[in-house]
Amino acid sequence: MTIFRPNSSRSRELALNKCITKNNGIPILERFFTPTTTTRMNAQQVIVTDLNHNVATANSGLNTATATLNKEFLKVMLFIKDFLEGLFRLVKRTDTATDLSLYHIAVSHPVLPKLDVQEAVALWGGYLVTGETDRMALAGRVAMANPAIADVTTEVDDYALKFGIQSGCKDVLIAAEIARQEANPATDTIIKTMWNEVQVHFGEGTEEQKRTQGRLFGLVYVSKIKKTFNVIVVDNLTSAVLDAALVELIDTGKEGTTGPLGTVAITSYVTDSATFAATHPDYLENEATIVVTESTTEYTITIRLTHV
Repeated sequence: MTIFRPNSSRSRELALNKCITKNNGIPILERFFTPTTTTRMNAQQVIVTDLNHNVATANSGLNTATATLNKEFLKVMLFIKDFLEGLFRLVKRTDTATDLSLYHIAVSHPVLPKLDVQEAVALWGGYLVTGETDRMALAGRVAMANPAIADVTTEVDDYALKFGIQSGCKDVLIAAEIARQEANPATDTIIKTMWNEVQVHFGEGTEEQKRTQGRLFGLVYVSKIKKTFNVIVVDNLTSAVLDAALVELIDTGKEGTTGPLGTVAITSYVTDSATFAATHPDYLENEATIVVTESTTEYTITIRLTHV
């Protein structure tokens, strides 16, 4: 058996939390961590918890902003589509097809522009505004209605506002992730120090006894025997399977994403126990812990998530 060092933000926080919780449950006179280690690990726990919370909050904010932007994208896309289809009918009826060039539309081939990307909204919104202004400067032209250019402009501006909000949320998330990453070296150092002190303190006894004590302080052990963990993520109320849920084996930081059947297989050499966390943009996060033995190499775990 060997020790696996935490390599994900969640596994680092778990290691700190388990060690500090166990230490706090021991009578003060029986605690064995040095004063320096105790001070450092308590301080780092606060830092790591705050940084992870900042990333989770920023991620939630970005998901909300993206969902709002996607709804607005569909709305403004339909406004642009309706405006252009009405324009095509108008210029055909009035024999003014040459006016289409004012909107960056090919006169010989009047088709709807490709509006499958968000960047196209600002581009074509601008084309329609300038095109309608230039067309109305020509004699005998009738303004478009249902929707009017003012309606399109309102939707384009609203979209631009929501796009700006989403961009700001991306920046906040990036900054939070960078701050968390910058703290990792200090976190890894203190985890190594406190785990070393745990191993020294429980240096006597059988390997199994030492490993049992170590696990209580958050130490993660791996072996040469590979295990397969089949994780199923479902809705807590309906038991419907959840696609695109992110599952992490917290002990080792290994991740996977569920497919259409709500399942994902994660392989690892972890032993004794394994804790899995599942997240989904529309659901509250949840965890599940199981006992892992060397004699069993395949496990099935169900994680139930509650809808937000």
